[in-house]
Amino acid sequence: MIDFYIVDVFAQQKFTGNQVAVLKSDSPLTNEEMLKIAKEMKFIQSCFLIKDNDSYQVRIFMPKLEIPFSGDPVLASAFIINQIINEAPEESILIKLQNGVVEIQHQDDTYWMESPQPIFGRIFDKILLSRVLSIEPEDICDNPPIQQVSIGVPYIIVPIKNMKTLREISINKERYEWLTQRTKASCVLAYCNESIDEGNDYHIRVFADALGIPEDPASGSGVGSLAAYLSRYISSAEEGFQIRVEQGYEIGRPSLIKAKIHQLTEFLQIAIGGKVKLTSQGKIL
Repeated sequence: MIDFYIVDVFAQQKFTGNQVAVLKSDSPLTNEEMLKIAKEMKFIQSCFLIKDNDSYQVRIFMPKLEIPFSGDPVLASAFIINQIINEAPEESILIKLQNGVVEIQHQDDTYWMESPQPIFGRIFDKILLSRVLSIEPEDICDNPPIQQVSIGVPYIIVPIKNMKTLREISINKERYEWLTQRTKASCVLAYCNESIDEGNDYHIRVFADALGIPEDPASGSGVGSLAAYLSRYISSAEEGFQIRVEQGYEIGRPSLIKAKIHQLTEFLQIAIGGKVKLTSQGKIL
């Protein structure tokens, strides 16, 4: 018997944010079984809770493959462990991932997690990405550069000059496929420093058709990568800063993702936070 829970992550209210399936099985599941279940659930991400002594290991699956880290399923798992499985909610929840142990903090109604250290990759040409996004090269900022950044999943981060252009983006599938076949990054994150909701700092759109996600409503790992990118080019991480990032408006799933960034000696400390809402639960027979 497999218990499942459907939650909305980075959601200010139910039926917004990113839908994630959290599953807990009474017996061990093979990799093939978990991938089949993830495909059957048809969500962008599904995760499996595996009891490991006093904590839980979390395995994260997209429709086509397993990934080592993503913000949405980590927060979803912490929420289910804290609100459903544990007898009493705790302020700190430990989760084991493929790339290490993550501590999630529960503060008021927000779950926060510290992200892995960012890895900065290659810088891309404006003309190339303008063709992928079906916009003009001059719609993309000259500075900061278009660059690949990863905290587990690589993103190509593209700075767009204004909201109007950002909302008009349409992926050219042929050029997108050409790009993703020649780089490790399957996700393209386009952003601008304007917002729809007052009080937010950035508006983003994330495209990852190669992973089975034409457009992502909420990208925790994407915002973590964006925060690292901003700390390098825009704001001083030594002094620390916070950002509020909105996403998902173009596909009817508005989301709010928060990030806190601070420089600790040679390491960049990035915390990603958001609200989680339980919408349904049941059993797979």
